[in-house]
Amino acid sequence: MTNPPTRDAVDTWLRSALAPFLRMAPAEIDGSKTFTMYGLDSMTTITIAADLEMWLGFRLSPTLAWEYPTLDQLATHIAAIAGTHREPDPPADGGVAGLTDAQVDALLRGLLDGDGVRS
Repeated sequence: MTNPPTRDAVDTWLRSALAPFLRMAPAEIDGSKTFTMYGLDSMTTITIAADLEMWLGFRLSPTLAWEYPTLDQLATHIAAIAGTHREPDPPADGGVAGLTDAQVDALLRGLLDGDGVRS
């Protein structure tokens, strides 16, 4: 199992993901300004949330950007909940049909990193 991302790692990831949409350098993004102050719409926040799910390997609430409306608040929350999730164990029968896309991605990451290799 890999370590969950730190708050700083989540902050860095979010800044990098937001920068192209905001047409700003990641370091220029004020973490205390709301996403709506930056003009982000729901489609953009959903797109970023989907990419964040892929990076984290687990599902997120689609309303997180409204519940935690600043980069600082969202990064802190994501880092806190990331510590409570773990990569799924491979299915006993070796099949992946019942797994979500995020679970398959996490399983593959574990296998490629050597963490999920079972003898």
